Amino acid sequence: MKSIPLPCRRRLLQCLFVLLLLSCQWLKWKEFRSDEGGFSVLMPGTPTPQPQRVNSPAGAIDLYMFVVAHDGAEYMVAYNDYPETMVKGTNPEKVLDGARDGIIANVRGRLLSETKITLQQFPGRELKLSLPEGARALQTRLYFVKNRLYQVGVLAVEKDLSSRDIVKFLDSFRLLPERSR
Repeated sequence: MKSIPLPCRRRLLQCLFVLLLLSCQWLKWKEFRSDEGGFSVLMPGTPTPQPQRVNSPAGAIDLYMFVVAHDGAEYMVAYNDYPETMVKGTNPEKVLDGARDGIIANVRGRLLSETKITLQQFPGRELKLSLPEGARALQTRLYFVKNRLYQVGVLAVEKDLSSRDIVKFLDSFRLLPERSR
Protein backbone atom coordinates (compact mmCIF):
# COMPACT_ATOMS: atom_id res chain seq x y z
CA MET A 1 0.00 0.00 0.00
CA LYS A 2 1.41 3.33 -0.99
CA SER A 3 1.90 5.96 1.69
CA ILE A 4 0.06 9.28 1.50
CA PRO A 5 2.22 12.03 -0.01
CA LEU A 6 3.46 14.62 2.50
CA PRO A 7 1.38 17.58 1.16
CA CYS A 8 -1.79 15.45 1.35
CA ARG A 9 -0.93 14.31 4.89
CA ARG A 10 -0.48 17.92 5.97
CA ARG A 11 -3.81 18.89 4.43
CA LEU A 12 -5.52 15.90 6.07
CA LEU A 13 -4.08 16.85 9.47
CA GLN A 14 -5.21 20.45 9.00
CA CYS A 15 -8.74 19.28 8.20
CA LEU A 16 -8.77 16.98 11.23
CA PHE A 17 -7.55 19.82 13.44
CA VAL A 18 -10.31 22.13 12.18
CA LEU A 19 -12.93 19.42 12.76
CA LEU A 20 -11.62 18.85 16.28
CA LEU A 21 -11.69 22.57 16.98
CA LEU A 22 -15.24 22.88 15.68
CA SER A 23 -16.41 19.89 17.71
CA CYS A 24 -14.84 21.40 20.84
CA GLN A 25 -16.72 24.63 20.19
CA TRP A 26 -19.96 22.68 19.88
CA LEU A 27 -19.25 20.73 23.07
CA LYS A 28 -19.12 23.97 25.07
CA TRP A 29 -22.83 24.42 24.39
CA LYS A 30 -25.04 22.58 26.83
CA GLU A 31 -28.57 22.66 28.04
CA PHE A 32 -29.22 24.83 31.06
CA ARG A 33 -32.43 23.92 32.83
CA SER A 34 -34.13 25.86 35.60
CA ASP A 35 -36.88 23.85 37.23
CA GLU A 36 -37.75 26.85 39.42
CA GLY A 37 -37.89 29.08 36.34
CA GLY A 38 -39.74 26.51 34.25
CA PHE A 39 -37.43 26.69 31.21
CA SER A 40 -34.46 25.20 29.40
CA VAL A 41 -32.06 26.78 26.93
CA LEU A 42 -28.76 25.96 25.21
CA MET A 43 -25.92 28.08 26.59
CA PRO A 44 -22.22 28.28 25.69
CA GLY A 45 -21.08 27.34 29.19
CA THR A 46 -22.38 27.23 32.72
CA PRO A 47 -24.31 30.41 33.56
CA THR A 48 -23.70 32.51 36.63
CA PRO A 49 -26.88 33.21 38.62
CA GLN A 50 -27.39 36.93 39.22
CA PRO A 51 -30.59 37.43 41.22
CA GLN A 52 -31.69 41.04 41.72
CA ARG A 53 -34.51 42.92 43.35
CA VAL A 54 -35.86 45.61 41.02
CA ASN A 55 -38.42 48.33 41.49
CA SER A 56 -41.48 48.31 39.28
CA PRO A 57 -44.86 50.04 39.19
CA ALA A 58 -46.12 47.00 41.15
CA GLY A 59 -43.43 47.39 43.81
CA ALA A 60 -40.22 45.42 44.33
CA ILE A 61 -39.92 42.33 42.10
CA ASP A 62 -37.39 39.52 42.28
CA LEU A 63 -35.55 39.09 38.97
CA TYR A 64 -33.71 35.80 38.42
CA MET A 65 -30.98 36.18 35.82
CA PHE A 66 -28.45 33.69 34.42
CA VAL A 67 -25.50 34.96 32.38
CA VAL A 68 -22.66 33.42 30.35
CA ALA A 69 -19.92 35.43 28.63
CA HIS A 70 -18.62 33.76 25.45
CA ASP A 71 -16.64 35.02 22.45
CA GLY A 72 -17.19 38.69 23.27
CA ALA A 73 -20.93 38.32 23.83
CA GLU A 74 -23.06 37.98 26.95
CA TYR A 75 -25.88 35.44 26.83
CA MET A 76 -28.65 36.03 29.35
CA VAL A 77 -31.90 34.43 30.44
CA ALA A 78 -34.03 36.10 33.09
CA TYR A 79 -37.49 35.78 34.52
CA ASN A 80 -39.65 37.54 37.02
CA ASP A 81 -43.13 37.02 38.35
CA TYR A 82 -45.65 39.81 38.55
CA PRO A 83 -48.21 39.82 41.36
CA GLU A 84 -51.37 38.06 40.21
CA THR A 85 -53.41 41.15 41.11
CA MET A 86 -51.33 43.29 38.75
CA VAL A 87 -51.75 41.11 35.67
CA LYS A 88 -55.21 39.62 36.19
CA GLY A 89 -57.42 40.94 33.40
CA THR A 90 -54.51 42.86 31.86
CA ASN A 91 -53.86 42.62 28.14
CA PRO A 92 -50.53 40.69 27.74
CA GLU A 93 -49.53 43.14 24.98
CA LYS A 94 -49.60 45.96 27.55
CA VAL A 95 -47.26 43.98 29.81
CA LEU A 96 -44.90 43.40 26.88
CA ASP A 97 -45.07 47.10 25.95
CA GLY A 98 -44.09 48.00 29.52
CA ALA A 99 -41.24 45.46 29.52
CA ARG A 100 -39.95 46.82 26.21
CA ASP A 101 -40.07 50.40 27.45
CA GLY A 102 -38.36 49.42 30.70
CA ILE A 103 -35.50 47.65 28.87
CA ILE A 104 -34.97 50.59 26.52
CA ALA A 105 -34.84 52.99 29.48
CA ASN A 106 -32.55 50.76 31.58
CA VAL A 107 -29.92 50.32 28.85
CA ARG A 108 -30.47 53.81 27.38
CA GLY A 109 -30.82 52.08 24.02
CA ARG A 110 -32.43 52.94 20.74
CA LEU A 111 -35.01 50.53 19.36
CA LEU A 112 -33.88 49.24 15.95
CA SER A 113 -36.65 46.71 15.40
CA GLU A 114 -39.56 45.02 17.14
CA THR A 115 -41.43 41.94 16.00
CA LYS A 116 -44.39 40.21 17.61
CA ILE A 117 -43.63 36.53 18.22
CA THR A 118 -45.10 33.62 20.16
CA LEU A 119 -43.76 30.73 22.18
CA GLN A 120 -46.32 27.96 22.04
CA GLN A 121 -49.54 29.93 22.63
CA PHE A 122 -47.89 32.69 24.67
CA PRO A 123 -47.28 36.20 23.26
CA GLY A 124 -43.83 37.66 22.92
CA ARG A 125 -41.64 40.28 21.28
CA GLU A 126 -38.25 40.20 19.65
CA LEU A 127 -36.33 43.43 20.09
CA LYS A 128 -33.07 44.71 18.65
CA LEU A 129 -31.55 47.75 20.34
CA SER A 130 -28.41 49.73 19.70
CA LEU A 131 -26.60 50.78 22.86
CA PRO A 132 -24.89 54.10 23.49
CA GLU A 133 -21.47 52.54 24.13
CA GLY A 134 -20.14 52.12 20.62
CA ALA A 135 -21.06 49.29 18.31
CA ARG A 136 -22.74 47.16 21.00
CA ALA A 137 -26.31 46.00 20.61
CA LEU A 138 -28.89 43.90 22.41
CA GLN A 139 -31.12 41.32 20.81
CA THR A 140 -33.73 39.96 23.15
CA ARG A 141 -36.92 37.96 23.10
CA LEU A 142 -39.60 38.59 25.69
CA TYR A 143 -42.36 36.10 26.49
CA PHE A 144 -45.29 36.66 28.81
CA VAL A 145 -46.42 33.32 30.27
CA LYS A 146 -49.30 33.55 32.75
CA ASN A 147 -47.87 36.02 35.31
CA ARG A 148 -44.20 35.44 34.40
CA LEU A 149 -42.04 37.50 32.05
CA TYR A 150 -39.11 35.70 30.41
CA GLN A 151 -36.23 37.60 28.80
CA VAL A 152 -33.77 35.74 26.56
CA GLY A 153 -31.09 38.01 25.16
CA VAL A 154 -27.60 38.58 23.89
CA LEU A 155 -25.42 41.64 24.29
CA ALA A 156 -22.88 41.68 21.46
CA VAL A 157 -21.25 43.69 18.73
CA GLU A 158 -24.11 44.82 16.49
CA LYS A 159 -22.77 43.08 13.38
CA ASP A 160 -22.67 39.74 15.27
CA LEU A 161 -26.37 39.65 16.17
CA SER A 162 -27.13 37.39 13.24
CA SER A 163 -24.38 34.86 14.08
CA ARG A 164 -25.28 31.16 14.19
CA ASP A 165 -24.48 30.98 17.91
CA ILE A 166 -26.86 33.79 18.80
CA VAL A 167 -29.66 32.37 16.66
CA LYS A 168 -29.05 28.90 18.15
CA PHE A 169 -29.28 30.33 21.66
CA LEU A 170 -32.45 32.35 21.05
CA ASP A 171 -34.18 29.52 19.18
CA SER A 172 -33.34 26.94 21.87
CA PHE A 173 -35.43 28.53 24.64
CA ARG A 174 -38.19 26.15 25.76
CA LEU A 175 -40.79 26.12 28.50
CA LEU A 176 -40.82 23.04 30.68
CA PRO A 177 -44.08 21.09 30.31
CA GLU A 178 -45.43 22.03 33.74
CA ARG A 179 -44.96 25.77 33.01
CA SER A 180 -46.67 25.71 29.62
CA ARG A 181 -49.95 24.30 30.91
